[in-house]
Amino acid sequence: SREVAALCRPPGHHAGRRRYGGYCYFNNAYLAARLLAQSGRCAVLDVDYHLGDGSMEFATETTPYFSLHADPWTSYPYLSEDAGGPGPGMDLTTLPAGADGAVYQQLLEGIAGRIRDEGVEFLVLSLGFDTLASDYIQDVSVGLTPADFATVGAAVAGIGANTLFLLEGGYDTAGLADCAAGFMAGYDGARTTPSA
Repeated sequence: SREVAALCRPPGHHAGRRRYGGYCYFNNAYLAARLLAQSGRCAVLDVDYHLGDGSMEFATETTPYFSLHADPWTSYPYLSEDAGGPGPGMDLTTLPAGADGAVYQQLLEGIAGRIRDEGVEFLVLSLGFDTLASDYIQDVSVGLTPADFATVGAAVAGIGANTLFLLEGGYDTAGLADCAAGFMAGYDGARTTPSA
C-alpha cells in the first residue's frame, strides 16, 4: 500500500454541502474521496473526537463514511446521529463516556474489519488527536494516551488500503507531536510486520 499525509489546516469534517462549522470551511476528506473513487473503491474513516456531521452529508454507498467519536448529543456538533440518518454508506460508532485506550482499540478493530469487508483500495483517514485525555476541547471525557495512538495506527494499517492521512482536530499542542509519533510508529510497525 501507499501512504500520503496532508498536515492541513483548517480541518474539514464539519463542513457540509452548503455550510461550515467547527473550524471547517470545506470538506477536504470527501473532496479527496470523490477523486480517489474514480480509480477504485474508497472509504472515509474518521477517528476525531467529534462526529463529522459535514462528512455525513457526503457519504454514499460508493464512498462510505465510518466514524468513531464521542457522543454527538453531549459534544459538538450537538445533534442526534439519528437526525436524518444514518443513511446509506454510514457506519457510526459512539464511544462510551470515559473510554480508555483498550475500549477505543476494541471498537476501532471492529470498524477496521468492516472496512476490510468493503474491499476498499483507498482509505481517507480523518485523523484527529483530540481524543487525547489532556485535550481541553472534550465535553465528555475520553482518555487516550500518546501511546494509545500506536494501536490506532496499527488498526488503520491493518485495513491494507492505500491511505491518505488528513489532519482534523487536536488542541493540546503540548501533546500533538507525541500523538503523531505514536500513531506513525504503530502504523509503520503494523505495515512492516509480516503476516503469520
